[in-house]
Amino acid sequence: KYTMFESIKEQLGAFLYGIYEVIPVAWLSVFDYRELELLLCGVSVIDVQEWKKFTHYLGRYNNRHEVIRWFWELIEDASPPERARFLQFCTGTSRVPANGGFEQL
Repeated sequence: KYTMFESIKEQLGAFLYGIYEVIPVAWLSVFDYRELELLLCGVSVIDVQEWKKFTHYLGRYNNRHEVIRWFWELIEDASPPERARFLQFCTGTSRVPANGGFEQL
């Protein structure tokens, strides 16, 4: 308890003050910690089929192009952590938005 709260009491207070300036306490209180994490961080499971569906290609590239097929093979064969790292590299976040998935990226 000391490590989680008392040792960082000042920093935690400043953090909460900042959060409550943006989001009223009453709004936050309707969520449990899992729902709040989902809203703030997004979905941790990466659905490759959804990713493909909402990917837009430019120029001569399309979903039938050989290089694009190789790319999707690589993504499909990747482990979940590897997919998350690649998504982080491309978008700046390793998670998919909770409010609409890849369609929102």
